[in-house]
Amino acid sequence: MCANAFERYSPAFFASLPWVDDADLALHQCGGLSKIRTALAEAASEHPATAASFGIQLLHRHSDLSEHEAMVAVGNATLPIDRRMLDVGAELSIRATLWGIDPVQGAFAPLEFAFLPSSKMADPTPELDRRLADSIAAILKEADLDTILGLATVSSDNDDLARVSPVLEMTFGRANVTVPGDLFVEQPTAVETLWDLASIGRPDQPRATCKKKCVWMGGKHYPSRHKNDFAL
Repeated sequence: MCANAFERYSPAFFASLPWVDDADLALHQCGGLSKIRTALAEAASEHPATAASFGIQLLHRHSDLSEHEAMVAVGNATLPIDRRMLDVGAELSIRATLWGIDPVQGAFAPLEFAFLPSSKMADPTPELDRRLADSIAAILKEADLDTILGLATVSSDNDDLARVSPVLEMTFGRANVTVPGDLFVEQPTAVETLWDLASIGRPDQPRATCKKKCVWMGGKHYPSRHKNDFAL
């Protein structure tokens, strides 16, 4: 297990990510997820134990970050946190949850993170399996989707798996909050951003393929110079 989740994190790589609407447009212009659905299903079947913990992520950002910040989830909220302010013990409880193929490193690198509660130390957030990552990277590169799609962890919580609707990620300022999607009416402006890898290409699976949608609250992007910026 990596002692420092930020070891391969690149602020420049995160800053290169498009806004969610632009990312969604780029995906559709490249043919959408359907062009690699079969290949992804085959990769998932070859790595069933690890594929169940991951999904295919639409790479995007909701705000700018400073070179010292990273998006870190605390419960259901993902916040821009200044890494210099973290206690050493806190750093040890942080795990990566989202990866993209960094063009500089030439491999999957972490983009977002989460605090791991002490109650979940015995069942931690899964680390990225290298064999699965290599298989997915090859698929994305062949389809010219390596700058658009990445890998992310998906919840193994039984309540989440039972939900018909994907969770909604709502943006407030520079914080993103995830809430159960089935508590709200259909959001016509929501953008699908995360798909369950184990269910892609397999309609017989009881889990919904789409696991997360992004919804703008106020319809604005918030750069790091915005007057309401904050860092914990």
